[in-house]
Amino acid sequence: MKLSNNILQPYLGDLVGFSGERVPVLGSVWLQTTLGEQPLYKTQDIQYLVVDCFSPYNVILGRPFLNRFAAIVSTVHLCVKFPVQDNVVATVHGDLQEARQCYNTSLKPIKKTGQSQINSIKSENIVPAELDPRADFEDRPMPNEELTKISLTGDPMKFTFVGTSMSTEERKSLESFLRQNADLFAWTSADMPGIDPSVITHKLNINPAARPGATYQRLMNKIFEQQIGRNIEVYVDDMVAKTKLGDPHIQDLAEIFEQIRRYKMRLNPEKCAFGVQGGKFLGFILTSRGIEANPEKCQAILDMKSPSTIKEVQRLTGRLAALSRFLPCLAPKSLNFFQCLKKSAKHFEWNQNCEMAFTNLKEILSKPPVLQKPKLGKPLYIYLSITDSAISSALVIETDKNQQPVYFVSKSLQNAELCYPTLEKVALALVFSSRRLRPYFQSHTIIVKTGQPLRQVLSKPELAGRLIKWAIELSEFDIQYQPRGSIKSQHLIDFVAELTEPCSVTPSPKWSLFVDGASNPHGAGAGMLLKNSEGIALEHSLRFSFKASNNQGEYEALIAGLRLAADLHVDNLKVYCDSLLVVQQVNHSFQTKDPILLKYLDIVQQLLKDFSKIEVIHIPREQNHRADVLSKLATTQAHTATLLQSTLDKPSIDAFNILNIVNKDSWQQSYIQYLRFGSIPEEIEDKNKFRRRASFFTLLNNTLYRRGYSRPLLKCLDRPEADLVLSEAHEGICGIHSGARSLAQKILRAGFY
Repeated sequence: MKLSNNILQPYLGDLVGFSGERVPVLGSVWLQTTLGEQPLYKTQDIQYLVVDCFSPYNVILGRPFLNRFAAIVSTVHLCVKFPVQDNVVATVHGDLQEARQCYNTSLKPIKKTGQSQINSIKSENIVPAELDPRADFEDRPMPNEELTKISLTGDPMKFTFVGTSMSTEERKSLESFLRQNADLFAWTSADMPGIDPSVITHKLNINPAARPGATYQRLMNKIFEQQIGRNIEVYVDDMVAKTKLGDPHIQDLAEIFEQIRRYKMRLNPEKCAFGVQGGKFLGFILTSRGIEANPEKCQAILDMKSPSTIKEVQRLTGRLAALSRFLPCLAPKSLNFFQCLKKSAKHFEWNQNCEMAFTNLKEILSKPPVLQKPKLGKPLYIYLSITDSAISSALVIETDKNQQPVYFVSKSLQNAELCYPTLEKVALALVFSSRRLRPYFQSHTIIVKTGQPLRQVLSKPELAGRLIKWAIELSEFDIQYQPRGSIKSQHLIDFVAELTEPCSVTPSPKWSLFVDGASNPHGAGAGMLLKNSEGIALEHSLRFSFKASNNQGEYEALIAGLRLAADLHVDNLKVYCDSLLVVQQVNHSFQTKDPILLKYLDIVQQLLKDFSKIEVIHIPREQNHRADVLSKLATTQAHTATLLQSTLDKPSIDAFNILNIVNKDSWQQSYIQYLRFGSIPEEIEDKNKFRRRASFFTLLNNTLYRRGYSRPLLKCLDRPEADLVLSEAHEGICGIHSGARSLAQKILRAGFY
């Protein structure tokens, strides 16, 4: 390539072969490398190691090269695939004849001329080995404080690093401990005794004769099974030993070293740093305060100028994605950036909205939030917020009456998601958070802080479509729902303020109920429209199977609407009705003389007690148009798939007050308590298994029913009721002498469980 030796940079270490031979490295050089041809190509800066030895190949490309280009090699097809711009995948094909020629050349004996450049590891002058060749290419755990060398043996070349922030006594104790365990460090490959293959390998239960495989992460998980998450974090071969403030660090190191010695592992001393207060791990900064964003990544965005091309906007969005967990409500703030990337835009335009969003993100990154790690056994709280084009959530923990963030999640809505009703968007935010933060949802109790009736909606038995799918998906987690209440963290205050409307003084949202009844020669019915100020609306058309006057229809509509609002736990309600008679009778302005209407009025007065604040207001018929349409639709007996319709078989005044006697020892009681209040009884041991079982049950009119995949709801029975049903089915007039399985199927077909 006619390159000068002056561009070579010093490199410490040799290349180690399979049989232990060493090839000295002359130096390293950074070269701009292009993979592919016009127009499908990609260029990256790659660091190459230069050696002086025989090889049939000019260049050997390793894992750092493939990782930098995100390339995938197929030796079967003799090609390399890698992504380029606009999600296009490029392919580079190899030459089979040239590959065969290189292989044959490598099999020829090497003519030894002059002095050999290969050093044996048994030589007296041992050169420190580069045990981890990836260290010069990939990010490793690095401390964020000054380090000093300490010698572990009498050889000054055998050293490791310790932090300088420790006290003198702590440092002396740590140095003494490390010297006592100097045998756990390896300076050459000969110092590594090797791990037992029975520990590092695993087999799949598919073919016992198949060759076993080995993954390093499985090995680390097995060795440190009892310590991961407590005093050590492991990702492949990157390890961080941690100690809580006030606890002796040497005690945790002793426990870790014991496992290392037990499984014959060894540490690379040049890559170790002991006694530091913080460091970089997986791109984040771990300190005693918590998990902090990488300042280099933050500074890269702070130093950026306002983008002037599409490629610069893509670079900005990529850098923001790397810090997404630290940025609350990132999706709505980045929406203006994505508008610049749309293919429909003829010309690139960086408008004032983009500049304001860019400035706002820089302000946040100038002082990013410090994230915390959840504590085992402690619940996590999640706040949900939505806009017209994005959904967001914030996972937090509460410590000493303070709220600290754990993770921020945000997503831009696409296609049909933009048309979801408000309540479905809130449910989607919870479902998306459970998918994105699945490990947190599986290991902790999640308390959803929201002012929306999310639990009541997801537990309704008449759900259909995506809502019932989401309800089943969320049923595997321990999720509880609480009112939002006060917010104690400034980051959460900003998070909620930007994505939700200002909260009213009253703790619960205001709801409006529009009711109307209709009676004509074709039949009678009622229409109800329940909505709140946030845009959530529920429509219901109710058909009567009995004859009713106009006034009776108005009362039936009012009673059904009040029951619907009570089921959704609405506290603040305004009722609008176009019947002046009904409104004045309910408000005690008119005297009620009709004995039938008097019975209706008693039921209404009982229902009004379920609300903390309620008003019944008269409005003209023109302002009650939607409820009027729903009531008339019920009288026509027409069925609409997109509308909730039901039938009232008998008047409300003819319904009897039936008192359910529930046995405390009934198997249904625990499920009823969970479905009604969302709490699991304390006597339940396996709570996860109980939640999975509870997802198959639902409450309907205070009666427990069992859901099925291809059958209607089954009414649940206790032991005495089940004995009676079995007796009737087996010994009644139509009884049969069938077996147990046939009899059980007959009971299921009858609608019982």
